[in-house]
Amino acid sequence: MDKIKIYSNDKTYSLELPTTRNISFTQKEISQETEMASGKLVKDIRGHRPVIVAEWDWFPSEKLIELLSLLRQGDYLFVQYPDPISGAAEGFFSISNPEVKIFKFVNGVAMWHSVVLTFTSQEVV
Repeated sequence: MDKIKIYSNDKTYSLELPTTRNISFTQKEISQETEMASGKLVKDIRGHRPVIVAEWDWFPSEKLIELLSLLRQGDYLFVQYPDPISGAAEGFFSISNPEVKIFKFVNGVAMWHSVVLTFTSQEVV
């Protein structure tokens, strides 16, 4: 699998995104800090949420419009994505609004350049 696929909340519609330029996997720490009576700060780490950051060189404007429609559904969306260990993985993710830089027509097709999406997992591991 080399592309990211996003499904609507009811899974009746899916959107396959273009092949990414770069994809990175990180984690977001889920923790709670408490100040003790002595003034000492204590951090209670609950776990980590997997985070995926995907970047594209050129992203078709039509696909971006479809993506924004999906994102307006809110909540966590079901995502299938390439995984460096197993080859393919899936899960529920909240997806940031796309960061876009430059608009241009490439061979007569409306495209956005340097599009970045951040996917944050619903699951805490």
